Formats: sequence, structure tokens, C-alpha cells
Amino acid sequence: MTDAAQALRHEVRSWIEGTEAAARHGRSAAEVELRRALPPVRAGLSGMPAGPLALVRALDDVLARHLSPVRRLVDEASAAEWRAAGAAREALDEASAAGAAAAIDLAGIERAAQDLPQALRRALDRFAAAARRLAAARPAADRATGRRRDGLRTFADRDRAAGFAAVLVGGDARRAESAHAAAVGELATAVAATRARLADLRVLLATRYAVPPPAAATVPAVMADALPGPGRALLSAAAGAVQPLSARPERGLWLRTPHSYRTDLVTVLGRRGFVVDRGRIGPACEAAAERWLAETVAAAGRGVAAAAAEFDAGLTACHAVVAARLDESATAERAAQAALHRATTARGGWDRLAAGGGALAAAWEALHITDDGGLTPAIRQALPHVARRSARLLDPEVRADLDRLARSAPAEVRVVVVAPMKAGKSTLLSAITGHDVVPRRAQAMTVLATRLVLGGMTGPQLRVPLDLAAEATEMAGRVRARLRSPSAPSLAAHPHLARFAAGLDQAPLRTGAVVTGAAAVRTALTALHDLARLAMYLLPAHETAPLAGWVPEVRVPGAGDGRVVLVDTPGPDEGAGGALLGTIVEQQVAAAHAGLVVVDYTQIGSTAEARLAERVRSRLAVLADELLWLVVNRVDQRRGRADLDRPGAAAAARHLVRRPGAPVYETSAVLAVAAAAHLRDPGDAAAAGHLRDLVLPSGGPASGDELRRLAGKARSRSGVAELRAAVLERLAAGPDLAVLRSALARLGAAGPEPDLADLAWAVERSTSATGRR
Repeated sequence: MTDAAQALRHEVRSWIEGTEAAARHGRSAAEVELRRALPPVRAGLSGMPAGPLALVRALDDVLARHLSPVRRLVDEASAAEWRAAGAAREALDEASAAGAAAAIDLAGIERAAQDLPQALRRALDRFAAAARRLAAARPAADRATGRRRDGLRTFADRDRAAGFAAVLVGGDARRAESAHAAAVGELATAVAATRARLADLRVLLATRYAVPPPAAATVPAVMADALPGPGRALLSAAAGAVQPLSARPERGLWLRTPHSYRTDLVTVLGRRGFVVDRGRIGPACEAAAERWLAETVAAAGRGVAAAAAEFDAGLTACHAVVAARLDESATAERAAQAALHRATTARGGWDRLAAGGGALAAAWEALHITDDGGLTPAIRQALPHVARRSARLLDPEVRADLDRLARSAPAEVRVVVVAPMKAGKSTLLSAITGHDVVPRRAQAMTVLATRLVLGGMTGPQLRVPLDLAAEATEMAGRVRARLRSPSAPSLAAHPHLARFAAGLDQAPLRTGAVVTGAAAVRTALTALHDLARLAMYLLPAHETAPLAGWVPEVRVPGAGDGRVVLVDTPGPDEGAGGALLGTIVEQQVAAAHAGLVVVDYTQIGSTAEARLAERVRSRLAVLADELLWLVVNRVDQRRGRADLDRPGAAAAARHLVRRPGAPVYETSAVLAVAAAAHLRDPGDAAAAGHLRDLVLPSGGPASGDELRRLAGKARSRSGVAELRAAVLERLAAGPDLAVLRSALARLGAAGPEPDLADLAWAVERSTSATGRR
């Protein structure tokens, strides 16, 4: 056991050192508190005593004060690292999400930087191609010159001439304007799409990246007013082709103007009007279209270049912002990964320390695990020393019990049962054991102490040792001789003893006989008790003194595996043989480890109970409250409010033995025995009649089922089950512990023993553990 305690001590020290190392640089509240709490623990583990119980006690003291707080702080530190790891994981996820979003946005910006300028260039190329097609188109006036005879047309004034020229090119101008408007619209759409994409990117900066959008450059709109169509140029060229007649010196001009000579002949001949020459309109329109083409394509190129420049500037600004955010996200992600790694590593360390703390707590509890006898290994290891030291201080039977424990041999725990005469003690014992083996009658019955060994048998059994049978036979012979003497006293006042005396020609017990069955055991015990009582009446005291050593033993099934023994004792308050009976009671109380004091509810406060208590009180004083039970029997005689209530009866019982802390139980043994007898054999008419008299005092009829129900209710109401659980089950859980507690109490009463303090502490701790179990 010392090795186990030393190993646990070293494990605790290693665990404390590991915890100190883990908390050395931590900044959480738990780690700061650990740095303050651990040095005293380490100091407490140094310089511990070497003895097994002393070492266990010192280690228990340190662990009881410090292990739970330190484990709590370790758990808090682990929880803090779990929270830190969670926060780092969230930060990592956030940084990863931000980086992924920035990468997607950056890829979109880079695609836009490639695609949109190309779209602008393609739109400009399509616009230029359309403009060239318009410029290359042959005017209708020029196409009609070869087919018409009147290539010249004269007019009296310029306006009419110009109007005619406009009519000649008007259709071409309108068609050209329509085609040009479509080309301008397509180009404007491309520019608008570019600007819309740039606007979207600026909104992205403002919303996702919280960056104010850069100022937009002022770019001329690529619209119809900035890119006029060719129609105006054609009309202007047609108007420029009108000439005054004075500028046409050739002769026979009137012959070439068939549409004009009749009406404008005077004008033509006088050369005072204007002439429209179809042949000149075509070249003039072509020249004008070439000039328009050059100017329009140049203007469109400038507009597109401005839009591209604006887009490039905005795109560059957006790219810079998003790229910076991507770099920031990457930096944050690396930092979060590092923090997560640190927190995960620290969390793993704290989790291992927490698991180690749990293992230490389990190992600590393992030091106090009790065996079937209720003792720990450390107590077992210390018992030989205690047995040697206490040999001169204990009664022989208690010393023998302690020697058995020192040899790790099983010891029995003896529970002495004391009560004044006719308190219902024998009936209560039958109720507790569940077997009606203890003899009882209306007259005084018990003379001899009787051991009731619980467990280890399938049915009640009485074995008569050779020495007891021989002494009984010899005693019977002396009693017979006395009965034949002329001076023998009369037994007329004791008819039951007279009947027994008449049958003494046969020995009451056969040597080496084994008696089995409850009825047979009860009959044999009755014979022994009657022989002893008859001897007390007839023989002198020095001849009956050996009766104190007559202790028959009955084994009955029950809890305890033969290690729990109830010792029945006589009532010492009888007139005849009172001194001998008192000696028997005192001897059994002195050898007992626990006690059961039974008082009669109807006799509480009587002189008989007071005399009994006075006789055994000092002997019972060495028993702990947990090993002394007070029983108020025959509570079925409580009739109303005028009778003593439960608290009053408990107080009176405790006062009787001067034990204010002893537990008190109320029972009705006769009710429990009657209920058990009927439930065991419902066909037993005598048992059914007895039960009916108890539960139906009015004598009313009851069916079999109703009587069984009343029997179950009576058994529960009797209180014996609670008493049995308190006494037998507790002792069966730790019989060796009860024996040792009794021995220590007697050693303490004999005088102070400082060396036993550690053992007393271990016993009390085991008692608590056994009680919880």
C-alpha cells in the first residue's frame, strides 16, 4: 500500500509540474490563478511521512484541499483554449472567406480589364466600318445623271435651286442618318456597358470593402450630338453645288435645260438665275462624306479612348483596393492559422492534463476502495502493528478479532441484543432474521446467550458442540438428583418447568446432534433454556456459574455470509438468578462490536428498563452512534393522542442510554412475524387466525385475498424492514470495519494512543465510504 501511495504522490507531483509548465506563460485568468495555486501544492507534497496510513492521510489532506480546485482551474484553462481555438477558427474562416471573395473579385476585375477594352475596340471598329460604308455609298442624284436628259435645272432664285438640290439628296441623307444612328447607338451601348461595369465595381468598393469610390473622370458622351450623322454634310454639299447662271458661260445652255426653257427661258437667256448641276452634286457629296468620315471616326475614337481611359483608371483603383484586401486576408489567414495551431496545441496539452487530473482523482479514490470487509489496503497493512500494541488493552474476544483482521482472516461482527424481560426481544429477532427460531412464551424464556449467525445456510440449523452437550448432560444429572432430594423446592408455581423436569430422564440434547428446521431448532433451544432456568432454581450459584459460557449457535439464511452474528441475551431484571443473567448480559455486551437496545413502548420509563440501562450503559458507551440502534418495540399498542408520540418515544429511548445521537426505530415485531407467517404459508389456519386477530380486532371476516393484502400492509407498517436494512445490510457491507471501529473505541476508552490517530482517521473515512455504498 505504501508503494501505491508513493506512486500516486510522484504522479501528482509530475502532474503539478506539467501543469506549472503549461501555465507558465499563459495569460488567461485560469492560468494566472494556477501560477498562484500550484506552489503550495508542490510544497505540500514534499516531506511526507513514510508510514502507510500517515502517508495516505497526508496525501489525502493535500489532495482534498488542492486537487479539486486545481482540476477546476485546469478545466477552465482548457475551456479558455477551446474558446481561443474556436475564435481562431472563426477568424481563419472569416479570413479565408474574405480572401476567397477578394480573389473572385480580383479575377473579375482582371477579366473586365481584358474583356471590356476589347469590347470597346470592337464596337469602335464596327462603328468605323459602318461609317465607311455610309461614306462610300453613291448618291442617288449622281446615279440618275446618266439616265436623265435634264442634268441641269435652272431656277430664278437660289432658295428654289437649293431646295431642288436638297430634294435630290434627301433620301440618301435620311437613309444615312438612320444607319448612322444605329451605329452610334451600338457604340453608345458598349460605352454605357463599360461605365456600368465600372459603376458596379465602385459600388463593390463602397459596400464590401468600405472604400469610398474614386472620383469619376469627365468623359464626353458618345451620343448623336457628339457624332453628327452624314445627312447634314450631304445636304450641305448639295446646297454648295447650286451655281449662278452667270458662272456658266457656255452657249446653248437653254437647250440642256428642257424642264426650264419654257418657264425660265428669259432667265436662262438673260443669265440672271441659278442652275442645279446634277453632275456636280455627286462629287460634292462624296467629298463631304469623306470629310465626315474622317471627323466622325476621329471623334468616336476620342470618345472611346476617353471612356477606356476612365475605365482603366477606375479599374486600376479597384484592382489596387481588392489586391490590398487580398493581401490583408492572406496575412490574417496566416495569423489565424498560427493562432489556431497555438490554441490547438495548448488545448491538447490542457486536455491531457485534465485527463491526467481525472486519472489522479480515480487513483486517489482507489487508495480508499474497501474490500468485502469494509477495510482499505492501508488499514490492512497497519493492523499487525495495532494488534501488537493493543494486546494488553483489549478483552480476549476483541483481541482475537483484531488478530484475525491482522492476519487478513475474516472476522465476525457481533451485535448484542439487550432488552428488559418481556419487551418482545425474541419476537423481534425472529422478525429480523425472517425465521422463527428464537423460543418465546408468556413466561420468562431466555436464560442463555444465543448466537444467531446470518448467512451461509439454506435453512435454520443448530449444531450442538461436544463440550456444550456434555455440560448439559452433566447439568441435567445434577438437576435430577436435586429433584429427588426431599428438600427440593416445589415447582407448582412454574408448570412449564415442572413438565420439563418430568422429562429429564432422557438427556435434553444428544452429543454431536445437528438440529435442522425452524420448529426443531426452537424446541431444542427451549429445552436448553428450560434446563438452565431449572438449574438456577434448584442448584447453588457456584454450580450454575458455567451457564454463562453456554452460548448455543443457530445458523439461519440471511445477509452477511456468516459474518454477521446477532447475540440474543436474557433480561437481567428477573428476580431469580438475576445476578447470573446480569453477568451473561455484561459479558456479551463487552464482547460485542455493535448493539441493539430494545425497549417496550408500553414500559418506557419503567424501573426494569432503567436498571437494564444502568447495567449496560458504560459498556455500550464505547460503541459509535452508527453501531448502536435503539428500538421501540410494540408500537402497535399506541392507541391515540394521549399516548407517547414518535418523537417523544425516540427522546425517551435516547435518554435511557444517554445517547442523543443514536438512531431510533419503531417496530411491531409481533405484527411482522404474523404477517410473514401468513405470507409464507397462506394455508396455515393458526397463522391466519393470529394475523386476523391483530389486523381485524373486531373479528370481522376477511377473504384470502383480503387477508394477504392486509398481511403485506402489516409487514410494511411493522417497521422491521427498515430496521433490518439499517442493521444487517450496513454490517454486511463492512463487517471487518465494524469490528475495527469497536476495537478502536475500546482502545480509546482504555487510554490515549497517539499512534492510532491515523488509523482512526482511515476507519472514519472508510465508514463514510461504506455508508455511501
